[in-house]
Amino acid sequence: TVALLRQGGSAADVIRTATGHLFVDEFQDVNGAQYQLVALLATTSTVFVIGDPDQAVYGFRGSDPRWFFSFIDEFAAETHHLERNYRSGAAILSAAGAVINRNPRSGPTVMQAESARPGAIHVQRCPTPEHEAVFIADQIEAQVGGTSHRSLERLDQGQMGQVSFRDIAVLYRTSRQAKTLAAVLGARSIPCQLVDLDAYYTRGDCRPLYLWLLLLAGLASDDEQLALLGRFSGVGRHSLRLLRQRLRAMTPATGRTFLGDRLGPADGRVGAVLDRFRALYSRLRALAAEQSIDAVLLALGGEYGLDPREPDLVRLRELSLTFDADLPACAAHLQTFSDSVVYDPRAEAVTLSTLHASKGLEFPVVFITGSEEGLLPFAPRLMLSPEAVRAHLEEERRLCYVGMTRAIATLCLTWCATRTVPGQPGEQRQPSRFLADIPATLVTRAQPITGVAHKRRSSQQQLSLFSPDD
Repeated sequence: TVALLRQGGSAADVIRTATGHLFVDEFQDVNGAQYQLVALLATTSTVFVIGDPDQAVYGFRGSDPRWFFSFIDEFAAETHHLERNYRSGAAILSAAGAVINRNPRSGPTVMQAESARPGAIHVQRCPTPEHEAVFIADQIEAQVGGTSHRSLERLDQGQMGQVSFRDIAVLYRTSRQAKTLAAVLGARSIPCQLVDLDAYYTRGDCRPLYLWLLLLAGLASDDEQLALLGRFSGVGRHSLRLLRQRLRAMTPATGRTFLGDRLGPADGRVGAVLDRFRALYSRLRALAAEQSIDAVLLALGGEYGLDPREPDLVRLRELSLTFDADLPACAAHLQTFSDSVVYDPRAEAVTLSTLHASKGLEFPVVFITGSEEGLLPFAPRLMLSPEAVRAHLEEERRLCYVGMTRAIATLCLTWCATRTVPGQPGEQRQPSRFLADIPATLVTRAQPITGVAHKRRSSQQQLSLFSPDD
């Protein structure tokens, strides 16, 4: 599209005429090509963009907040600043502002809190990630008014029993942090939903089931079908490479057709695998024609040796029930949201989410885990130039700001004294530099839980930011 607009001519005229008024949301997330497209259209169309450069956190997708400021400078854009925040308490906004204002051109960001809540901020040091998960589980039980509290101190006693599971979010920098958290919460029978940038069914054990649904609905690409073929024993990378070359040499297919029909007969081991692929495809098509999508998923689960109680498989089956036997509609739905944040605000469950995926969400109670140097901010895996290091740190600071401003009433930042992080030397950890940006006067101590019998004292210690005990 950018090339067409630059070349001009009838195609460019059609695009410009059809555009009219252009409205762009989340403009801080555009990459270079998207910026060029908007800039070219802005020469003939009125453009209205909205966004927050302090929430530009998708650098791995090519976004950069400089495009936000470039648009203002290049087109002398009229600007309007929205400075009222109706979500977070005043203390939370002040703390988040103190963090983000260390970035250049970010401010000073002075957000006016319109919420009547004062907001509460806590910082918790834990010995290990396991202790961190136990502390969070203790606090969740206390927040929802449970009777099995295992800690003597609670973050916000004033709201005891007024918070439900769906009002609580646990955020983290990397997806692998979720494993320990989910294990501890599961052991306590605390329900949770896992939120990430990619849908849960596109990875792990559910991925082949998702690809089969696409294939049965006629929506699977050649690469997706080859991925299914690669799961059969007897097919390795070399065989897949030869099959891919064979497909490229053929006349392009109209639409997305079954590879088993297009490839035809083959000799040897690959031919045997293709025969098994065709047989399974025929069996599943017959099953889908007579029974529900759930029956197809159960059959696929058996084919791949999956435990029917596996949480993601249960979740996918429950979703399929809403479509009954309409497999094409179900597959289209899954494909549409395959690269979107999958979050159900109606689920009575604690939300476990990466900081990236939490953008746009809000919760009365938020835990940000792993607030440590090397994790938040995350240490780059590659050697970077000084300029690239500065840009990386600025984005990590914006990511912390996004996480902090997800909280409505209570925000707790936890960090561990020891943690093993793949690719990083040593286990000893230091608190994140972002914690030092928060004025100590904004950090409050947990309150004792009263009226509950306690069997043991928590091994964690509640600390202020600049406690002499640090």
